[in-house]
Amino acid sequence: MAIAHPEPAGSIVNAVFAVGWQIARGEGPGAQPVDARFFNHVRHLSERCNSVDDWQQLHTVLLSVAADGSRDKTPLYLLQLAGGGDDVGSAMQPRQRRSRALQPGVGRGSEEQRGRGSEEQRATRKRSQKPVDSAERQKRRGRLQQLLLGAAEAKPGEQKELTQRVLSDATAAETEARLEREEMAQELSVAMRKCLRAAARQIARAREEGAEEGARKAAQRHSEPEVAETSFVEDTLRSGQARATAVASGRARLSTDSDVSRVDDAVSSKDLTALAALLESPHEDVAVKAALAVGTLCARDEAMQLELAALNGLSRIAALLGAPFSERGVLDLTLVLKALCANQSHHPRLLEQFVQAEGPRLLITHVGSVSPGAGSSERQQATLEVIRSLSGHPPARTALVAAGVIPRLLRHLAPASPLTLASPAAAAIAAISCDPGCAEVLLKAQALPAMVQCLARGPAADAAVSSAAAIARMAALRPEAQQRARDAGAIDALLPLLDGGFSTNLPARAGAEAGAEAVCTLLRGSRLSATSLGQAGGLQTVAGIISQEDAPAKLTAAAIETISLAAGLDAFCRAEVVRLGVPSVLVTRVNDRSKRVASLAAATLGTLSALGDESLARSVSAAVATGGGLPRLVEQLGSDDWTVRSRAATLLDGAVMRADADTRRSLV
Repeated sequence: MAIAHPEPAGSIVNAVFAVGWQIARGEGPGAQPVDARFFNHVRHLSERCNSVDDWQQLHTVLLSVAADGSRDKTPLYLLQLAGGGDDVGSAMQPRQRRSRALQPGVGRGSEEQRGRGSEEQRATRKRSQKPVDSAERQKRRGRLQQLLLGAAEAKPGEQKELTQRVLSDATAAETEARLEREEMAQELSVAMRKCLRAAARQIARAREEGAEEGARKAAQRHSEPEVAETSFVEDTLRSGQARATAVASGRARLSTDSDVSRVDDAVSSKDLTALAALLESPHEDVAVKAALAVGTLCARDEAMQLELAALNGLSRIAALLGAPFSERGVLDLTLVLKALCANQSHHPRLLEQFVQAEGPRLLITHVGSVSPGAGSSERQQATLEVIRSLSGHPPARTALVAAGVIPRLLRHLAPASPLTLASPAAAAIAAISCDPGCAEVLLKAQALPAMVQCLARGPAADAAVSSAAAIARMAALRPEAQQRARDAGAIDALLPLLDGGFSTNLPARAGAEAGAEAVCTLLRGSRLSATSLGQAGGLQTVAGIISQEDAPAKLTAAAIETISLAAGLDAFCRAEVVRLGVPSVLVTRVNDRSKRVASLAAATLGTLSALGDESLARSVSAAVATGGGLPRLVEQLGSDDWTVRSRAATLLDGAVMRADADTRRSLV
């Protein structure tokens, strides 16, 4: 049975979902709750239906499930549609039935015969199709659905007969669609072969015309007379020199091609010894290709890395950085070094060889010397990323600083430098500042103003976060460094980073942590820094961070410490702490799940109450008495730490002395 006129997709879609919902509801005696998993699977299969055939196949399976008395839903879960979806493999499986033109033992014939054959087959099939009324087919499905809902049969076996007819319709439609797809694929194959043969003829014709044109021009050159007469000696010398140059060029080209083939053979056999020897080739393309092959073989293979270290191969690759190679060649070598000694899986011996071979000194020669030409920016970015990774290794970091990498990195922090170069440069400086000796070198190189200027790139930039971390480490060296950072405007530049504490974005919160640590470092022992923070409105932001219950513990601890330092150094900051109600916020943190945050909150309350400011002491006492901090402080009286017991007793004493009678009775 064939389908002459496909009906609108809307009716079959409605029928699919109606039958699926009926099965999911389980109507009838002994009905169960709605099977949401089954109906969701029906929806999932419907999203993969790309044609009416797919909808009919899905509808047929649903009808068979509905007609089954036991309501076995296994056939639906086993159904696989060929439409686009998650299960691409089912659509790509080879078909068991092949078209006649592709079956073995059957003559293919000419393309015209195959094309005419497919057209005749299609015409024969259309003539053999019997017109089936779409309305009649829809009527049968509707009647079957009524029977499934509980209607009485007009005659015995009516439901079984209707089910068989619907299944026959779906099978015929699927068979017809499959035959049409196979015939279309055959026609497309024939047309593609025609196009390929025509293109081959055009290419052959173009080659013949090019050969004829070349022969004609060569004959014309031989027939032209000499323009000027030369002596016999000059002519002989010139011809001999040209012949020698041509012979040398031909030999060099043959040698290069042979070495390139040797690289390919070594890669196939994983022969590191041969590749290490080819690294010393005088030809750039051979040496660079050998280096790339070494990086490909050894990047993730520890055994190969150990063998490369035994061959001293990385030293040879590092030596190539000093060769006068092209921009592309230097970029390829830099990427090889990044894969071998500047990632998390590098071998320690390779890194030692790179440092011993003066690789850091050769590497930094390619930083800050942008030459006009394509690829220079990409090459510098790769070089800066290698330096950033090497800065985390103490011997490599010392070698880089000794080679003079710091001034070159600072130049890339200028506003004119693109962010793709400023980010790895700032990250490298932040890693270098972890060493106190290297941090001193950064301070003497006037790195603080450059790092503060880099903060202006915005809190969303990685360069700003790295700069904040470096500023904190350099400012911790001595008071002079704090003053330099403050004079450069570090306090005002760090405040935008603190705004990330109110964001749910993890990179923004990481920037807020780095900014809070830097602000704490600048405030230690510096009354001017505290005054600058208070007058810039920074305490408002810090107090808001403390009140964020989901803020990271490290960020909250840095904010609490900032409050303690600022209030202890400046009277204006103490007044701001009272105005903002910071003691009440700190009391809520006394019971924090983080021990560090809870300890800092209690210590800061004790510090604020002992500063000698009566208004601040009253604010702390009122917050402790009414903010729910009394139970926690009473609990701390039994601590083994004398400092904790003493601080809790002091806070309770202040709260009781300034509290009313009811509060005192509740405390007792």
